[in-house]
Amino acid sequence: MHYVKLYFRYLSMAIKSKMMYRADWFISLAGLVVSNLIAFFTLYLSTLPVQSLDGWTFSHIVFLQGFLLVPMGIDHALTDKLWNYGGGLINNGEMDRILMKPINPLFQMCAEYFQEGGLGEIVIGIVFMCISGPQISFATGFNAIFPLIIGLLFSPLIYFAIKVFTMSIAFYNRRSISIMSGVYNIKEYGKYPSSIYGTAGVGGKIIYSVLLFILPFGLIGYLPLAVFMFPGKEIALLWFSIPSSPYLIMGLIIAVSIIMVTIAILFFKHALKSYSSAGA
Repeated sequence: MHYVKLYFRYLSMAIKSKMMYRADWFISLAGLVVSNLIAFFTLYLSTLPVQSLDGWTFSHIVFLQGFLLVPMGIDHALTDKLWNYGGGLINNGEMDRILMKPINPLFQMCAEYFQEGGLGEIVIGIVFMCISGPQISFATGFNAIFPLIIGLLFSPLIYFAIKVFTMSIAFYNRRSISIMSGVYNIKEYGKYPSSIYGTAGVGGKIIYSVLLFILPFGLIGYLPLAVFMFPGKEIALLWFSIPSSPYLIMGLIIAVSIIMVTIAILFFKHALKSYSSAGA
């Protein structure tokens, strides 16, 4: 409860500091909205010549895109400052200020900054789902929607864990932004049904394996929506299939997100021991 109260105090200060430069606030928000709209039209043009991708129509893919923007927006809004630490703040000795306070350093690194553009992504994601939802059929009822929502709420932890792990490498070599970007941008493959990669030769199977078992971006969007929009159809992984169970997928998301966050935090604590102040 102490950290919850403290977080809202940090959040209040972050929003006040943002609102001191309102023009910059609106420009950055508009920029994120425009970039996501451009990504949508790129998606539209790339899928327009194709009637469907492994049974996923254009409306299914738009719904997937919108669904992914919600956890992505939550992650951007709450933890976007980690990019700055991987990009040079650690090299500049910023951690000196963080470590002087009797508060968990990772908590401070995330809580002292709020990325308002993440809210724009959440709104766009909801709009995409509202537009494409009426054009597709999917499972309804509590036992279909409740697991989907719970899985959606845990999904940002996967983004967070990957970001913390790759950012922590900067404690060893002062800068890790290139590694962060390279790993994090693999999420772009998750904007399409992951099953299409499994039938695309060796290279496709490698991508499919990465999306489901190593950097599980496919677990965030593809698996829960495959169950939600194609109820009763078994989901083929590489060499086996799993039943179309919303609660099974929800359990997988919760378990994977907790395991990944635990590993990332342990690695962060270990890497932090290698930190040396600027000029040291």
